[in-house]
Amino acid sequence: MERFELSVKEILECTKGSLEQGTLCTFSGVSTDTRMIGPGQLYVAIKGKNFDGHEFVADAKAKGALGALVSKDVEIPEDDFVVIKVPDTRHGLLSIAGFWRRKNPQTQVIAVTGTNGKTTTKEMIRWLLSAVGPTVASVKSYNNDIGVPLSLLEIRPYHRYCVIEIGASAPGEILPLAAVALPSVSVITNIGIAHLEGFKTRSNIIQTKGEIIKAIDRRSEKRFAVLNADDPAFPELKEFCKDIPYFTFGITSKDADVRPDSPETVVEQTSAVHFSLSETPLSIPMGGTHNLYNALAALAVMKGLDLDLIRSAKRLSTFTPPPMRSNMFYVGPVVVINDAFNCNPSSLGAAINYFDTIKSPNKLFVLGDMLELGSESPMHHIAAGERLAASTVNHLFLTGNEVSATESTFSAKSGKPVYHYAPEAHTEMVAQIGKIVEGGGVVFFKGSRANRLEDTVSLLLRRLKSMYGHD
Repeated sequence: MERFELSVKEILECTKGSLEQGTLCTFSGVSTDTRMIGPGQLYVAIKGKNFDGHEFVADAKAKGALGALVSKDVEIPEDDFVVIKVPDTRHGLLSIAGFWRRKNPQTQVIAVTGTNGKTTTKEMIRWLLSAVGPTVASVKSYNNDIGVPLSLLEIRPYHRYCVIEIGASAPGEILPLAAVALPSVSVITNIGIAHLEGFKTRSNIIQTKGEIIKAIDRRSEKRFAVLNADDPAFPELKEFCKDIPYFTFGITSKDADVRPDSPETVVEQTSAVHFSLSETPLSIPMGGTHNLYNALAALAVMKGLDLDLIRSAKRLSTFTPPPMRSNMFYVGPVVVINDAFNCNPSSLGAAINYFDTIKSPNKLFVLGDMLELGSESPMHHIAAGERLAASTVNHLFLTGNEVSATESTFSAKSGKPVYHYAPEAHTEMVAQIGKIVEGGGVVFFKGSRANRLEDTVSLLLRRLKSMYGHD
């Protein structure tokens, strides 16, 4: 079998569901989105905050789906269309993914978590392993209780590796997902401050991230964890590895298993970081020390798998960053950097450190609200204003409500120009940015995903291309 096949009987077995109607058949895939569902697939009706998938069961049937997994009654004409009812379709989807994962033990799963850098690290690992054998990985940032099972369901019998990203916004969210994934390798990129509304404390973040190590399949011969030796939480994280080998990465730690020959070999440029391993000159096509950490984490996985470390490191020079993560656009004399997939105090600090290494006499920083910080949000936005005031920024642009604390702090500390726009005022913001960078400059975008700063980036790029005659 080289394709996806799950029978109605198997779905009933793993979900403990009841067959409400339909006949026995075999599904060719699983989907939660009727816009993308294919003929022969099973549609899983998920109830979300703004929609209820049960309302689209008929649409799924019309597009060729053979059946649906539901948690409430749906009106579908009595025919061959299969309807399987379960108490909770999210849990049902996870059960199906776990069943499929156990049917494919030949695929080695590498699970990645951490406060920052999860997606970039996951993509780097995917890029490196794809040169070794057939590899599948989470699409985009599919790292929650829907994204993780859908990613696992992409495994096929010919896949040698599967790289899964697992995220969390509250205690206890990683273990159920990681336990289904059955990883033999678990990677923790770092521990920072994020999702404080759910986690409340840093200790809770550490305990939750550590769950990815608890879930490592103890039956796997090649099992290990990958930890950041430079991270302040390293001593606490390695306590999860009492019965699991681990490999470390870092820049300053002399004991790290994977590290540059010395911190002095690390040279940062706007669009690259240069370093050396075993006296071999290397580089990654992304700026910022934080991205070098992501690369070193990926290389530590290669080391743990007994793969050629230098060959892998050389392959990273051709890596393409995921969307909205240190993506660079050159238009005339202007550089636009889109790093706005998400933002928290830790990732903002890393972004500003990177921003400070960029050489330009005209530097603009665009910051959107940092969300999900709970009662500590004002404190962190004030700290952001202080850090930006001490940075090399020439003009600060802000969008959202939480950044009001950043604005007042930045103005008082720096005396530099600051512009605050409503979230929907993309056109007005872009017009002002265009005026300031008319003679050239660097514009850096950072903010939580809900700010949709990518819309502002797209609008700015169109304006710049018009200004400088680019197609």
